[in-house]
Amino acid sequence: MPDVKFYQTNRGHEFAVRLILAKSREMGWRILVRGTKQDRIERLDDFLWKVPEDDFLPHGVAGGDHDELQPILLTAGSAKPDSRETLVLLDGAATSSAELETKIRVSVVFESRDSEVVRIARSQWKSFRDQGCSLEYWSEEGGGWTKKAST
Repeated sequence: MPDVKFYQTNRGHEFAVRLILAKSREMGWRILVRGTKQDRIERLDDFLWKVPEDDFLPHGVAGGDHDELQPILLTAGSAKPDSRETLVLLDGAATSSAELETKIRVSVVFESRDSEVVRIARSQWKSFRDQGCSLEYWSEEGGGWTKKAST
């Protein structure tokens, strides 16, 4: 089972996701970013395109001709089989037990100000714990990340 890291952010998910993607690419991993809202995926895509050229992360939005070739694929919607090693879940996006078995790491990014997404993240924590995943919970505080819990 994968390591699962929860990231609770206060300033929007883009910065947290950017950090996760950069670290995952340093490891040589390919990443699937799954959200539940197409407009938020489009905002993330736009955010990733606007970074300095030397910090650019090659990525694409699902539905293109070359989805399988993308090192980072952004998608809104249901879980589809995917060969990428890492999965980033946004806005309460779901995964399955079968999908978990194919991943090295899963990152759950959620915003403090969205009580429904916080509720879903708590439920996901319990579900991942019950499936035997190693868990960490990080909270954004004072411009940095503080580890709050782990199993």
